[in-house]
Amino acid sequence: MERKILLIDKDEFFINFMQDRLQVEKFVVDVAKNTSEAYSKILSFLPDLIISAYDIEDIDGFQFCKTVKSHKILSRIPFLVLADKVKPVDKYWAEKCDVQEVLQKDTPYEEIRVVIDELLNEYEMDENTKEQIKNHPLIQDSVQNQAIKLMKSEIEKYTFLNAFRDMVNEYHTDEKALIQNTFDLLSVFLEYDLAGIFFNHAQEADKYLLHFDIKNCSVSSFVLEKVKRDFFAKMPNMKEFSITSFGHDIVNENHENLDKRIISANEFQSSLILPFEFEEKLIGGVCFYSKKEQNFMDFIFYDIMVHELTSLFKTSYLFSGIEFLSVTDGLTGLSNRRQFDYSINREFNKSRKYPSDLCFAILDIDHFKSVNDNYGHQYGDYVLKEVSSIIKNSFRRSDMIYRYGGEEIGIIMTETTIPSAMTMMERLRKKIETHEFFFNGIQISLTASIGVSSNMDKLEDAHQMIECADKALYKAKETGRNQVLTYSGEDN
Repeated sequence: MERKILLIDKDEFFINFMQDRLQVEKFVVDVAKNTSEAYSKILSFLPDLIISAYDIEDIDGFQFCKTVKSHKILSRIPFLVLADKVKPVDKYWAEKCDVQEVLQKDTPYEEIRVVIDELLNEYEMDENTKEQIKNHPLIQDSVQNQAIKLMKSEIEKYTFLNAFRDMVNEYHTDEKALIQNTFDLLSVFLEYDLAGIFFNHAQEADKYLLHFDIKNCSVSSFVLEKVKRDFFAKMPNMKEFSITSFGHDIVNENHENLDKRIISANEFQSSLILPFEFEEKLIGGVCFYSKKEQNFMDFIFYDIMVHELTSLFKTSYLFSGIEFLSVTDGLTGLSNRRQFDYSINREFNKSRKYPSDLCFAILDIDHFKSVNDNYGHQYGDYVLKEVSSIIKNSFRRSDMIYRYGGEEIGIIMTETTIPSAMTMMERLRKKIETHEFFFNGIQISLTASIGVSSNMDKLEDAHQMIECADKALYKAKETGRNQVLTYSGEDN
């Protein structure tokens, strides 16, 4: 089978030398002195290999290779570029421009010949591929114009890519800013009427939130609910959830186009839902909807977008894990004292600013020191983990549970009155009292004492509410243990 080689060089002496040597070895050779002539001959001559000088009349050999291979149909043709001197940076740019090999022009012909054979064998084109090139309606624009357009496209691509990376570097600790800036970036390049972003976290969330960006219209709440259900139904590796487990947040909405209100999901002609995973864990997802018919996957930078969104979600997910570990007790999995101090002050101040009921309880495992003394610290650790598990399974997702210190566990209950809190704590006390603790072949029974307080009007701050719960706990242990008491004043 004949092998065709196209030579591109303005140096006639070198062209003649290479042509003579290759033809002696039964190669079919054609020549071109500039890129315009070369581009035309690629389409008519259909070479199996292109050998180009680096220094051509108009653009360099690397740029010419990149321009040619911007047409997918031509991307299989291997390129060998010969330069007067090859520096490390030339190797780098050769790779970036899809050049298979770059050699110095003064390389002995025998060595060049070895590379030619290697390229022809590795990138062999069948006749079917050549026939496709021959019949393909390629752009008949000048190579220079194509190179300029390609350069513009590359600049846009790297601008898009760098904007993503700059954004992640700057905002990875601020999810709200990250969401807003991601929408700002995507809306520049993608046409959509509604988009959504979901960030999953390493720790279990109270609610899974889909953040919406609504463009050029308004969208009814019914449609948003439909989109939200469809979105989360397509997210893999999610724990089972009920309708109350997920919500949405409208980040941007155009209120000026109420006349363009979308009242049915059927008005969207195009949609795309993309989940993102890392190490078989769901780390996030995006969705796009448009009233126009389009294929979002035809977006020129689609692959870059998917790659960079994967990095963005991965960074956010890993950071949430680090953040979670910094506020989590390693033994029980409950939030730690540091997080408690922050949360109790936040919730107390919130209950004052927006008047609402707030209760706090401290639970202490009775005779816990005896457990450690009699059965060892491993048994004590087991008891702490088991009690923590009982508590976590006994409360609402909105209630906040903390390892307060030692064998003490704190529980913050929002929107909860003292009677309700006392009922919940009495139920918890009975669960612990009737639970069978079994570890290392030893079974024991335990009880717990609990002190409860609320955000009474007479209290000035969260610290006083904690003191009230402490006093109630002390009284519960002092007067027999295994009971729930509340403290509301000096004599009660």
